[in-house]
Amino acid sequence: MPREISRIHANVCQVFANPYRIEIIEALVKSEHTTDALAKLIGTSPSNISQHLKMMRDRQVVVSDRRGLNVFHRLMNDKLKDLFLMERELLRELMDRAADIIETEANFKALEGEISK
Repeated sequence: MPREISRIHANVCQVFANPYRIEIIEALVKSEHTTDALAKLIGTSPSNISQHLKMMRDRQVVVSDRRGLNVFHRLMNDKLKDLFLMERELLRELMDRAADIIETEANFKALEGEISK
């Protein structure tokens, strides 16, 4: 059973491995959208968005509801929103840490240059 859970986990994590899908999630964190609205927002074709949404529905990350002529898409639940926001927060922290390291290295090299004069 643990191997099956790991397989399902890896399958769901594939959703986060594509920039278009990340942008779709980012839009759906804010509110539900139609395919056409997502396409305009992200700057790609509705057919491309549809392909990504199908993959995301297959992995139970996104649900779609038909209302009249429109199909609206939303995240399956708030835990996915929380996961996405936590990932973004972690990414910002990692980027800040990397920037601090680069700045420290630059300061160290400048100090070395002054010492060698």
